[in-house]
Amino acid sequence: METLARAIRRVLSVPWFLSLILLTGLPVMACNCTGGHSPCGEVVLGSAAFTGRAISVSPAFLNRFNRSNRSDAGRVAQFYDQLGSGVAAQNLQELKERFRAFVPDLPADLSQRLDQVDSPQQLLKLFDTVLNHGSNVTFEVKTVFTAAGRDDDDDKNAKAKDDDDDDRGNLAAGKLFSVWTPFGDCGIEFQTGETYLVYASMDEDTDSVETDICMGTRRLSDAGADLPYLSFYKIDPKESGHLDGFVTSDPAVQANPTQSDTIPLPVAGILIELKSDEAARYATSGRDGRFVFDGLAEDSYQLSGFASDYPDPGRIVAGPVELKIKAKTCARRVLLVRPD
Repeated sequence: METLARAIRRVLSVPWFLSLILLTGLPVMACNCTGGHSPCGEVVLGSAAFTGRAISVSPAFLNRFNRSNRSDAGRVAQFYDQLGSGVAAQNLQELKERFRAFVPDLPADLSQRLDQVDSPQQLLKLFDTVLNHGSNVTFEVKTVFTAAGRDDDDDKNAKAKDDDDDDRGNLAAGKLFSVWTPFGDCGIEFQTGETYLVYASMDEDTDSVETDICMGTRRLSDAGADLPYLSFYKIDPKESGHLDGFVTSDPAVQANPTQSDTIPLPVAGILIELKSDEAARYATSGRDGRFVFDGLAEDSYQLSGFASDYPDPGRIVAGPVELKIKAKTCARRVLLVRPD
């Protein structure tokens, strides 16, 4: 079953009865993702995280990057209307062939169900199932950071079972892996040939692996902020803590830390010191006031801001703030610059 935490973050924008309106290109309300995305959050929720090149998307008519999308969508709408209005049972085989033409890469379980359909009403129900499910995307996997539904310690045992697993269980570099994404604004319009950072989770109700825009799946070219955390997580999970934050002159921001990537009254050029009993590390706040530390071991730290290019104890302008970083997790802190 989909976890409550993930369900709260995702509100699907359009029920199925509006799907045909979508096919005709009329506007709909946008997908509402509650809460901010973080790679740590996906790991905590048990998502698989991997990079992969999209090699196929089915059904093609759901994807606007498919050049025949507009004409295909019209034919699909007519086909759906025909099934809904009632057709003679003797035309069932022809309807099945048209169904397969619309969805040539039908998954094995749904293909078997199609073979067993013996009435137009059952075919309509199956067609609803396919379109409600969304698009099925097959990836050529490049790098696996985490695997859904199992701990890193289980990887060796999982690899020993690879020959017995289906495609979903074979999340490994160089193999093919299929993921579903919903139809509508919460879904992702994958482009074949493009490489993505994918977060995906198991939905036990449908026995499928799914992703959507609320999980943070996107083109690898747009995923730079997530990659350091995931890389450290893969290399050494014990030193994979992540800390990001902002420097601001607005007291309200510190009192109510934001999940957004922007804040009011950011302060740039502040030297940030993150110090433990073992060592100290440094970063500088950017124009948006943001700073980031990755590859952190589990430890207690002190976070301070300096108004100079070096850590002069006499020029601390923000902090110090005490915090605890745990392995594999993300933390966020806001530093308030004190007035002169």
